[in-house]
Amino acid sequence: RHSASVFHGAAVVFPFAPWALARAEARLGKRQGPTMLLPCPVALDQPLAPVTGGEGLVTAFHLRNQAIKNLPRMAAALEQARRAVPGLTLGIVGGGSEADLASVQGLAARTPGLAAEGSLPNAAMAARYNRAAGFVLPSLHESFGMVFVEALFAGCPIIYPKGRAVDGYFDGLPFAIGVDPLDTPAIAGAMQQLIREEASLKSALRDWQASDHARQFQRPTIATRFAEGLSIAMGRQSDSSAKPL
Repeated sequence: RHSASVFHGAAVVFPFAPWALARAEARLGKRQGPTMLLPCPVALDQPLAPVTGGEGLVTAFHLRNQAIKNLPRMAAALEQARRAVPGLTLGIVGGGSEADLASVQGLAARTPGLAAEGSLPNAAMAARYNRAAGFVLPSLHESFGMVFVEALFAGCPIIYPKGRAVDGYFDGLPFAIGVDPLDTPAIAGAMQQLIREEASLKSALRDWQASDHARQFQRPTIATRFAEGLSIAMGRQSDSSAKPL
């Protein structure tokens, strides 16, 4: 009851993704007041042109999160995908404890094509995404998932989990493939698609990078939209507190 009161009583609500708003309204009722989508700002938001001939697939996360990032299912999907795309690889970028690394290396040793690449500084991530055919992260739990937007700006098509992360932002855009994170064959099929359709997906991604749709994820646009929302909120508060003459 308290959550519903806050949700409906707020002057402006800033959901970070369409699915988050839909989930809130499903539990709390449809909101009538102003609502403004506000993506999370990311560090890598400058376009890097896509390059074809990518070196396999890549994923990235802190290795302590390998379970919730769905690594075991990604490994199983890679095995399935390699039957149709021999030689397909998936590199895992990320650091962690010795135990985390040992766990990932053990899985890689049992899974042809899977490799632990270790951690990279943030400044090097755009180049790593850029030289891959696609980015894969069908997480079991994800909020906004800034890494997906960073990969797109780095010229790398993505596989993301439906109902999480950036779901709802890229409907109908071919370079962002949503999958059920519990469906291993679907993940494998999406992996194959990233490889087989790399040229067309990256061509569409190149066009998107120069679009207004892409600019909504850049920090200047996010800041402007947030300021607009605050202005609306302040105006509504002034109206509600004004005394009748």
